[in-house]
Amino acid sequence: MFSAVIRPVCVLAVLVVVALAGGWWVGRRSRDASSSTTWRDTVSRASGDRRGKRETVSRPAEDSEDARRIELAERLRSSDPRAGLQELRHISPDSTAWLRAARLAAVDNLQLGRDYDALAPLKALAAAFPDDAGVHQAISEVAFRAGDYRQALGEAQTARRLAPASTEICLLIADCLDNLDRSAEMVEPLRQALQLDPALLPAHLNLAYSLEKSGRPDDALPHAERFLAERPESVQGNKVLALVRRRQGRPEEALTAIQRSRRKDSSNVVLAILQAEILLDLTRPGDAFELLAPFDAGWGYEPRFARVFARVARSAGRAEAEGLERRLVDVRTTASTSSAEPDVVP
Repeated sequence: MFSAVIRPVCVLAVLVVVALAGGWWVGRRSRDASSSTTWRDTVSRASGDRRGKRETVSRPAEDSEDARRIELAERLRSSDPRAGLQELRHISPDSTAWLRAARLAAVDNLQLGRDYDALAPLKALAAAFPDDAGVHQAISEVAFRAGDYRQALGEAQTARRLAPASTEICLLIADCLDNLDRSAEMVEPLRQALQLDPALLPAHLNLAYSLEKSGRPDDALPHAERFLAERPESVQGNKVLALVRRRQGRPEEALTAIQRSRRKDSSNVVLAILQAEILLDLTRPGDAFELLAPFDAGWGYEPRFARVFARVARSAGRAEAEGLERRLVDVRTTASTSSAEPDVVP
């Protein structure tokens, strides 16, 4: 898939939203003020609701031991987080300390890149505190990195209902929709992100991309130009501008934009394919063939590359065209028997 989505989201950001579940984070709530509850409010209600099952007063023997394990796990976080996680595993779900342990386990597993191990404590937190947007966002990010874009979208939409003023969640929803091939639906959350923060550059670029994909290049252009005004050498920004200009029927300007993009990433086959297609628009198939030929050894059996290169060779009248077309038939046959043909090289 040709994805233009840029999000300032990384493992650290996921750690922050999970840390919110422990009351560590103060700054986010000033930005996401519409979230329906804070973690502390939810804890207070949950404790009251569960008194029949779980007393709010400490149980001297077992809870003091669990508290000791949590304290040890916190001390080990910087030096030996894996040992700290081992301590947390000894805490029973029936303990009054379980949710605190679950939060620590989720954060530490994410920090170690162990998304799978983070899921169970994250889901426990979501079940205990269903109104906490940060936990749902964290689950969405984990699912997104695992390639489960449907689950990621559902969790992100839940997070957005709870925190409608979060630009990060709007961008996350757009990213999920892009990976689900639902680019037209990206427009609404991206417009919402820009209403919240008109200077949010990733939202401008992503909105330009989604509007172009939806066949609205004239609406897309101002957003692409707004992004490039701040980042004129951006590879992604110039690539999106090239797509917009091409759809507007302005191939010369599209070529200028894609050449500017490739100056910083000349080995990127996706950019090379786009430039070759623009050169075909300009009836310069010979130049397009020379551009793609160096990529053939590594990418010749990737479906989109094979398709474009065969078309370029035929348009240029090259002797290689017949062989490339035979190879394209083989590539399509293989793709149809294994999986759907991908739209573009990753």
